[in-house]
Amino acid sequence: MSRNKVLAIMMALGLSASLYACGSDDDTNPGGEAGAAGNAGKGGSGGKAGAGTGGGTAGKGGTPSAGGSDVGDSGAGGTGATGATGDSGAGGMGATGGEPDLAAGSGGEGGAPPAQTLTEACTTQCDPAHTVATCSTTLAACIAQCTVYPVQLQQSVTDGFLSDADAATLNQEYLATIQCQATHLTSTDQYMCAADGTMVSATSPVESTVCETLLCKWTCDDGNFGTAGADVNVYTRCGC
Repeated sequence: MSRNKVLAIMMALGLSASLYACGSDDDTNPGGEAGAAGNAGKGGSGGKAGAGTGGGTAGKGGTPSAGGSDVGDSGAGGTGATGATGDSGAGGMGATGGEPDLAAGSGGEGGAPPAQTLTEACTTQCDPAHTVATCSTTLAACIAQCTVYPVQLQQSVTDGFLSDADAATLNQEYLATIQCQATHLTSTDQYMCAADGTMVSATSPVESTVCETLLCKWTCDDGNFGTAGADVNVYTRCGC
């Protein structure tokens, strides 16, 4: 081959190499920029990954919020405790309510004196009754005459003229009458002389006292049973 052809080929090869080299530099720079862009893309991916992780974490964070319902459960427990306190309070109120009732009962019992026995009632009512001017007697004689009625009734039962039940009724009615007189008829002017032969007293209450109803009930029953202890004048007055 001639020298000129060799030189021509070498020049052509050199030119190609030069062009290639320029092309390579141009390709490298754009490639580098693309690489930088690629790094930015990875950074973006990192951001997404971060968002994903953050989102996941936030989701878990929400679960503890659900766990916060445990606090609500604790609050519910507190409500239960309050209910228990309410029950205890109700019990306390019951105890407090019981005390006034007991006190009131005691007061009632203390305020009501025990009923007088027949002897006590006769002693009290005879004090004014035995001094009626026209038929006066001694206090002792009045009391003895007043208290003999149950003995007379028992004799009638023994003799078969009166049943035990009828005697019990007459005794109760007589006691109620004498107790009323002892309580309410406390002055001599509330008594008058009884009819002759009256077995239980020399005197009887005047008409229309507060004891008239009890006096008439006993007087009528006594006369109707035939025991004849009451004042016949009162028997008539009461319309027995």
